[in-house]
Amino acid sequence: MRTAILSRVFLLGLVAWALSGCGSNVDFVRVDPTEFPSRDSKAPVEIHRGKVLRPHIVIGVVTASQNMEATTGALSTYDDVVRQLKEKARKVGGDALVELRPVYSDGASLNSEVQLTAKVVKFLEKQPAISAQ
Repeated sequence: MRTAILSRVFLLGLVAWALSGCGSNVDFVRVDPTEFPSRDSKAPVEIHRGKVLRPHIVIGVVTASQNMEATTGALSTYDDVVRQLKEKARKVGGDALVELRPVYSDGASLNSEVQLTAKVVKFLEKQPAISAQ
């Protein structure tokens, strides 16, 4: 019995350690005090690299980073960071990520990472978006 408990504790610790090694981080800074309901996990989140002319409210700014790793899967590190940004946008009720851009650090680093930031917006009316690029 004690061995089984120790095995489970070890396994949980190993999983926690492995997940922390993924090196991902998502930060959100709210700029509008309005609390919007979370959106469904499958709800689309538009991505715009430039400004959007469609009427909207900026809910906040989200930044995500992840250590670069060689992958053989379908998603690159960049794609995974974009996925994390979209997940956070859905959680805060956002319809789109606007002004998506990379974040560059000033200093040299031994750790290579992908870091992106964007504004999370809620559209005021339901219609196709017009990007100003």
